[in-house]
Amino acid sequence: MNKIQKKQVGERIKRIRKSRGETQTEFAKKIGATLPAVSNWETGRNIPNNERLKVIADIANISVADLLYGVNDFDLNTDKYLFAKFEPYYKENMQIIKTEFKLFGSAIAENLGLKKDGENLDEYNKHRDFYKGFKAYATDYINQNYKDYSYKKFLIDYPDSDLIDFQKFKENEWAKTKKIFDEIIENHRAEFTESNAVWINRHFTSLINDDLTGIKIISSKEGKNNNYLKKLIQPILDEAAGEIKTVYENLKKNDIK
Repeated sequence: MNKIQKKQVGERIKRIRKSRGETQTEFAKKIGATLPAVSNWETGRNIPNNERLKVIADIANISVADLLYGVNDFDLNTDKYLFAKFEPYYKENMQIIKTEFKLFGSAIAENLGLKKDGENLDEYNKHRDFYKGFKAYATDYINQNYKDYSYKKFLIDYPDSDLIDFQKFKENEWAKTKKIFDEIIENHRAEFTESNAVWINRHFTSLINDDLTGIKIISSKEGKNNNYLKKLIQPILDEAAGEIKTVYENLKKNDIK
């Protein structure tokens, strides 16, 4: 557990008191303490005993741990809270870029001709640049809409609120912000998936198209109605798909640093 910072605990207690619109005297009476005790807590000279900590935490509808350590981000301004949420979100969505980077740098890439194909490299670079631009957009979006939006400013907009309301506000704002980000990324992924289909057609399907057509002709002549494709070719394609999935899973486990 982190070390208790008395001044930060005092600031949380002060915010709880002010969120209730109470003076130090009124707050002290509410929790069965003295005025000097409340003053000492809020200035960080000392902290309440366990019993009083529990009473104060219950008033704010938070845990004692939240009161002591701020573990649930109650003290973070809205922009800092959103950036803290965005970072792991961004890293998770960058996973596909990292996987592709390893693919492009591997012998597999050389064998498939990716390094020699300027068009494929252009597609990859566009995909990578999208995420760079997306991070810049997300940063601007959060700053423009939530920069320095603190608990103090929140109380001006919502005067009958408390710390738990501020936390819920930040959680709701992240949910709305994430929905916007999700839509942007999904639209990009849809475009990228389509480009994958184009790449597969250029590097694989076109190479076997004549052979597949020949198999279909033979199958039709023998009255098999594409039976050879289903019995002979489909298992090969299924095996290839399984091997590609294995490559992808292995690359995810060995994420580049």
